[in-house]
Amino acid sequence: MIAYCPLEELEPPVRQQKVVAEPKTEEVAKAPPVGREETELNYVIMAFIIGVVMLAVSDSIRT
Repeated sequence: MIAYCPLEELEPPVRQQKVVAEPKTEEVAKAPPVGREETELNYVIMAFIIGVVMLAVSDSIRT
């Protein structure tokens, strides 16, 4: 059985306002990072593809 909670009787929580510091904008555009961040996913994808090929080859050998 599903429990029933009377939401009408509950008071909504009070939100506290947080002071947010505005970040300084720089005029110089930063280049995207180039290096290991881009190649790590490639290794995972290549390992997945090699695993699928190995499973397909081993499955075809058994039959």
